Amino acid sequence: MAAPPAWGFDDLAPELRVVLTHGLPGAGPGPCRALSDAAWSRLVEACRGHGLEGLLVTAVVDAAVPADDAQRSEVAALELSLTGRRMGHEARSTAPLAVLDEAGIDLCLLKGPALAALDYPDVQQRPTGDLDLLVRAGQIDLAVEALVAAGGTWTDPEPVGDYVRLAGKGATVMMPDGLEVDLHRILVWGPFGVRVPDDELWAERRAFTYAGVPRRGLGREETLLHVALHLLVLGTVRAREVRDVGQLLCSPDLDAERLLVLARRWGQEAVLATAVLMADRELRLGPGSHPLSTWAKGYPVTARDRLWLRTEQPVGRLRGLESAAVYAELPSATARQVFRRATLHPRPGTWPGPGDRLVALGRRLTKRG
Repeated sequence: MAAPPAWGFDDLAPELRVVLTHGLPGAGPGPCRALSDAAWSRLVEACRGHGLEGLLVTAVVDAAVPADDAQRSEVAALELSLTGRRMGHEARSTAPLAVLDEAGIDLCLLKGPALAALDYPDVQQRPTGDLDLLVRAGQIDLAVEALVAAGGTWTDPEPVGDYVRLAGKGATVMMPDGLEVDLHRILVWGPFGVRVPDDELWAERRAFTYAGVPRRGLGREETLLHVALHLLVLGTVRAREVRDVGQLLCSPDLDAERLLVLARRWGQEAVLATAVLMADRELRLGPGSHPLSTWAKGYPVTARDRLWLRTEQPVGRLRGLESAAVYAELPSATARQVFRRATLHPRPGTWPGPGDRLVALGRRLTKRG
C-alpha cells in the first residue's frame, strides 16, 4: 500500500509549522505563542529558506503568529520586499514572453506565477523565481531559437539532435539580465515525467493575467499532479512544495474524479498517493479536509513504481538508476533510440560520455570507501 516517504520535515519548529499550514481548512496547530527576538529571527530566516515569506505575512496579519510592534514593522517591510520582487519578476518576464509571443509559440505558465494567481488566495503567498513555461514539443526548437536570437544563452544544449523534442524534459535559456527561462516539453524529468503524454497537458487550461497580459496555466487537476511530482522527484527540499500540494488538495473546486482518471491514464497514481499522504502527515490535514486520503491509503503501489519513487526522491535517492528508469518508461522506440544515442555518443560539451561517467562512479566509490 502507499505510504508517505521516509524523508520529510520533522525538524520544523512549531511556529514555522503554524506558518506552513496557515489558511488550510482543518490543518495544523492553532496560533503559536509570542516569540522572543531570537526566536522571531529564526522564524523569519526559516521562512525565507522554505519559501514561506508570503505566508508569514498573512499569518502575522491574521494573528496566527503574534508579533510586537518591531516585528510587525519587519513584516511590513517584508511585504514591501515581496511586492517589489513580484513586480520585478513580472517586469523581467515581459521581454522573453513577448519574444515568444511574436514567434507564435503557444505558452502555458507553470509553477510560481500560475500557482500564485490561480490557486492561492493572495499572489503574495506564493513567491517565485525562475520563469517556467510549457511549450509544445513541435515548437520547442523554435522557442529556443527565438530566445537565443534575443540575446539568451542555451545553457543545456542537446546531447544529440531531436533529444529535447522526443526524449528530454525541455531546454533552459539564460536571458541577458540573468532571468532563467525553463522551457518544458513535459512537467518533470525522470521515469514518471516521461510517462505523461505531452499533448494531453494542453487539454485543460485556466486563464489569468500576468504582467498585464492574458495568460494560461494548467488545469487544476493537472497542476496538482505537477506539484506532486515536483515535491517527490529530485526537487529542492522546501516546505513550500508540500504546501503547494495541500493548497490544491483542499481546493473546493478540485474535481477528485477527474484527477484520479488523469493520474491513472498518465501513470501517476503512485506519485499522487504518496504526495497526498505526505501532505496529510506534514500539514496535519484533518478528516474532511480533502477527498483523497482514503484512496491514497488504500492504493497498491507496484514494486516498479516503488523503486522509481526511491530512485527519484530528493533525499537518499538511488543514484545511477535514473537513466535506466527513464529508458524503461520512454513511450516509443524512436525516443528510446534518441536516448541511447544521447547516452552513448553525446555531443562534446553537453553530457558526460560513458568514460566520464565511469570515472565519476569510481571517484564516488573511492570516496565512500
